[in-house]
Amino acid sequence: MVVPTFTESVCRVQISFFSEWVPYVEFIFFNKPLRNRM
Repeated sequence: MVVPTFTESVCRVQISFFSEWVPYVEFIFFNKPLRNRM
């Protein structure tokens, strides 16, 4: 029972980290090239 709880905690941490960094990644990879093109 220790492994499932550990994997769940890791998955939750990864999901929270990903959700926090998604806006920054989108800004860097999408908004910046659009600005350079404009």
